[in-house]
Amino acid sequence: MLVTYLEVLADWDAFAPVLRAVTPADGEPVPEARLLAPIRFPPKVLCAGANYYAHLTEMGIGRPERAGEPYFFLKPPTTTVIGPDAEVLLPARPGRQIDWEGELGVVIGRRCRNLPAGRARRVVAGWTVLDDISARDRLHRTDVVSEHFGYDWFAAKGEDTFCPMGPGVVPDWLIGDPQQLRIRLSVNGVVKQDSTTADMIVGIWELIAAASRSVTLKTRRHHRHRIAGRGRPAPGRVPRPRRRRRDAGRAGRHPPPPSRRCR
Repeated sequence: MLVTYLEVLADWDAFAPVLRAVTPADGEPVPEARLLAPIRFPPKVLCAGANYYAHLTEMGIGRPERAGEPYFFLKPPTTTVIGPDAEVLLPARPGRQIDWEGELGVVIGRRCRNLPAGRARRVVAGWTVLDDISARDRLHRTDVVSEHFGYDWFAAKGEDTFCPMGPGVVPDWLIGDPQQLRIRLSVNGVVKQDSTTADMIVGIWELIAAASRSVTLKTRRHHRHRIAGRGRPAPGRVPRPRRRRRDAGRAGRHPPPPSRRCR
């Protein structure tokens, strides 16, 4: 039985031991396969803005004396997330200013809320890479009712195809220190970004903890028949763990998972 990565994440505690025993090199190649985004589509795409010292330097901002609290924004997951080889749709409007930022993506595998930074790694399933594409020409607005609403992060960050992801997700147990990973991005063969996650202002574990103070970080459960036939990628030949089904009082329905708060 083939499963989607979202189904794997929804039952991460059951699938993780199975995946640990899988050797990717032993998989069968799929001729003429087209890679889609490894996660189609995540419940949330939650991003931290201006969290690299080098990025602040590019914007002409001096090094802050203290890290402060992170600044988060959201990207619409069903319309921005695309595969690693898919085309980004550039808007046809005049004066467009499209920018790119290679980012480390944290894939959450366990539901949590109000998580201490010291326990943040316990909820991480894996790591991926994504491109946070922005329309800088739409960030600052002058047509709003007040100057207090002059910055439109939704318009600047949320256009269709503005979040290429992948090609895959690396399980957390294969990554030593995620705070020492190189991120390199090129455009038409020209290197535009070459940095490491060590340059972050707020560290990864503090970011996860801060995000969990505002929203529940979780994966979603799917009924299997809702996934079939949608053309979503699935891990190759990963068996589904045997699980007991609990009757929710109606045929074919199952109770939602309990809300687990990771403290």
